[in-house]
Amino acid sequence: LTPWTALLFAVDGLSWHLVHNLLNDWQDLNDDDNVEDSFRLAYGCHVLKQGFVTKTTFLKIMAGVGVPGAILTAVFRTTALAPAALYGILALFFYTIVFKPLALGEIVIYLVWGPLMAGFGQIAAGAPWTGPAALFTDPSVALFGLSAFAMIMGKHTDKITRSNKKTLPKVLGYPGALFGCGFSIVAPHVLLAATLVKERFLCPTPTPTIPWGCALAFLTLFREVPSTLSILRLGQLKDKMQPNLPMDTQFKGTLVDGDVGRAWPLWFVAFTGWHGVTFSYLLVLGSALEWTLRVFARSIL
Repeated sequence: LTPWTALLFAVDGLSWHLVHNLLNDWQDLNDDDNVEDSFRLAYGCHVLKQGFVTKTTFLKIMAGVGVPGAILTAVFRTTALAPAALYGILALFFYTIVFKPLALGEIVIYLVWGPLMAGFGQIAAGAPWTGPAALFTDPSVALFGLSAFAMIMGKHTDKITRSNKKTLPKVLGYPGALFGCGFSIVAPHVLLAATLVKERFLCPTPTPTIPWGCALAFLTLFREVPSTLSILRLGQLKDKMQPNLPMDTQFKGTLVDGDVGRAWPLWFVAFTGWHGVTFSYLLVLGSALEWTLRVFARSIL
């Protein structure tokens, strides 16, 4: 294990992620947020559009949060982690201006959070580099990518009538976008179950890609999954810009409850994100618990 490399890689990714969010706000000034009744301005704030900070200050903040990422990217340039920075930066700068207009934004999100972040994150933590094919075929990588994919599907479904971008939900339309969100909720569970069965029973391997502890994520099948799917079913019948549940409605969750009042107006993304975050946390927690039990067992034997 190489925990310090993994920690630095996490800081690197966090830095570039902050830069991306700020850059996305800047680019949206001349796009979705250019109109006074944009979704963002109707329900939230835009620090540039509403003049909370000047463009000069905004650029300074963007540059500041990008310093750690730039330094660490330079440090990793001669390691197996170098491709993550290269392709990640390309996604950062071209996500809004190139990929979203081509309805590829959701796919890019999957690739960034799956192969680039989760895949190279494993390598940073000490996993061997076996070639780029492993980044796209490793089920554990796909699980995290699908969780992020679910969130962005929910977000773009929320904005399906309030964005001029050619997002995947807009291409699918209603109710196709809702079925897409539902697929992104169910698919990780199918993949997790199939991988556990395959690697333990059908084609046993001495080095499985997913530990048994990850089965802890199946807990979301009892709360987050049915609740989120029920929200999606309601979405087929409701006014797309109004919740049709009382604001004090709560759904019991495994780690945190789903709260309609706190979620609104981030309707679909709030619940797809609720499932995705809980599922991912339980994957990591289950892996950590299994690792701890293995270490403890070895210490007493």
